[in-house]
Amino acid sequence: MAILLQSLEDTSRSWQAAPSPTNYPDAMAVLGQFAEYKKTSKRSWVKERQELAALYSNIQTKIRTYGLAAWEPREGLKLEDLEVRWAEFLRAEGTRSRAINARIRE
Repeated sequence: MAILLQSLEDTSRSWQAAPSPTNYPDAMAVLGQFAEYKKTSKRSWVKERQELAALYSNIQTKIRTYGLAAWEPREGLKLEDLEVRWAEFLRAEGTRSRAINARIRE
């Protein structure tokens, strides 16, 4: 979970720090990189997010089934934290996409 959250944060920061493309070919190259990110990194992150949710659910089910002591992830590593960070990441992704497309239209 921590690695996934850090990856989301790093990617968001790199988008914010990235300079805006200055011409059409540069903008198209950035768009290509963005499309590649969506096919590779984002897909693996979506899969990992789903696996983490399933794992958490499985753990909670086993705890209840076998009457074990309650368990919660550390602060900052709960599913709720992931959902909040994921929503923020999707907003940053949308902003990046709109910025690239606006530059291409210019």
